[in-house]
Amino acid sequence: MSHYGSEAFPTTNSTAPFDAIILDLGGVLLNLDLSRCFERFRRHVPDIDPATFVGREHQLGFFSEFEVGKIEAEELLWKFNEHHGSALNMGLFTECWNSMVLDFPSGRIDRLRLLGKKKRLFLLSNINEIHERTLHERYDAHSPEPFSRLFERMYLSHRLGMRKPDRAVFQHLIDENGLEPERTLFIDDSKQHILGAAETGIRAVHLTEPHTLETLLDSLGFEV
Repeated sequence: MSHYGSEAFPTTNSTAPFDAIILDLGGVLLNLDLSRCFERFRRHVPDIDPATFVGREHQLGFFSEFEVGKIEAEELLWKFNEHHGSALNMGLFTECWNSMVLDFPSGRIDRLRLLGKKKRLFLLSNINEIHERTLHERYDAHSPEPFSRLFERMYLSHRLGMRKPDRAVFQHLIDENGLEPERTLFIDDSKQHILGAAETGIRAVHLTEPHTLETLLDSLGFEV
C-alpha cells in the first residue's frame, strides 16, 4: 500500500472508507516549536546538533531509549551531558526541553470531540515521561475533562515500549483494536512515520505545511 501526501489524497467522498483515525500528537494536535528548544539549549550547549537532537529521523540513540521507556530521566540527563560535555541539572534540562511544547490551537479540541462521535479515534505518539506531564499541563489548563477522553485509546511510546516508525507499533494497534488497515487513516507530520504505517496497509497521510489538521480534514471531506 503506497502512502499519500496530503496534497494528493482524494478530496471527495473520502470519509466513507474510514472507520478509524490514528492521530499523531506533536505537530498535528499540539503545536511544537523545535527551534525554540534548540535556542534554549544552545545557551548552555553551543555545539548541540538539531539534526540528531530529538524527534527526527536520525535522533540520538538515548532519546529513542527514553521514548520507549528503556531508561529513566536521570540516565537520559547523564547520557546527554556525557555526549555534549555539558553539566546541566535536571531542572535546567527540563526547562529547555519543554520549551518546544506550545499549545492546542483554539477550536481543535472541539473538532476532535465532534469527529469522535462519527469515527473511532486513536492517539499514537512518540513521547517521553517528561513531555507527557507537560502535555497534560497544557491541556488541563483549558479543559475540565481528561485528555484521554478524546480517544478510544492512547498509545504513548514510553508506556508501550515501541515507537514509530517501527511496523510493529502499527500492527499492535491493528491487532488490539480489530482495525481493518484499508479502512484506517493515519495522520502524522513525519515522513518516516508515514512510511512505517503504510507498510501495514494503513492509509497514511503526511501532514505538511501549509495544511493544519483542520484544513486537512476539510480537504478529505470530514464534515464537522
